[in-house]
Amino acid sequence: MQTGIEISLATNIAAAAFSVAVGVFLLGRWKKQENRLLTDLPLMFGITFITQAISQMMLALPNLGLVEDTSLYFGVRSVVILGTTLPLLGATLNIWLARFQQYHMRILGLLALYWLSAVVLGPSREVIILLHTPILIGLMIALMVTFAITWKTGRLKEVRSELILASLLLTIVSQVTRVSFMTAGLDALSNLLNTAAVILAALALTNPWYWRKYRATKVIALETEPCA
Repeated sequence: MQTGIEISLATNIAAAAFSVAVGVFLLGRWKKQENRLLTDLPLMFGITFITQAISQMMLALPNLGLVEDTSLYFGVRSVVILGTTLPLLGATLNIWLARFQQYHMRILGLLALYWLSAVVLGPSREVIILLHTPILIGLMIALMVTFAITWKTGRLKEVRSELILASLLLTIVSQVTRVSFMTAGLDALSNLLNTAAVILAALALTNPWYWRKYRATKVIALETEPCA
């Protein structure tokens, strides 16, 4: 049991660290853009990763003995998870339903109302997770379709779409099995899957291969540019 707690703690801290690093990187990239929009993917994913880090640290705090893992604490963490979901849904709506932008805030508001109602009215953690799971899986599937298209068409080269797909698949597996893992006392395994998903997403969105090639190409261009 102690080993399981240690593994769970280590995976939570690792996922939080990766999430913070990627979130700061993406927000910094968005800030450097000349024309910044609130619907830009770096901003949306940056917010998602920062709130994901908060969620992961909230998972770690009870294992560190710093807080008690009460129903109220679980509810607060569920609200934090909503902060990871809304930006992703907003980005997805902007990609697929851009022409219906006037309805986006209503859709996000309805999702938030449903999510918070489940947190307040759900009789147990398992029921709350089951009520949230369809929203999360539906969102993950929409994102998988989006990045499958960008992977096939070669668009969005600054993101490794195939790694995003693998990350989303692991996230779905983690979410679907979370209740059964909790019942069996295998929270560490669920957290390990989630950590692997975060690491893959971090690699996909920071994409060091692309930026290394981009910098090398830029250097070559400068070296071959004729002098005035």
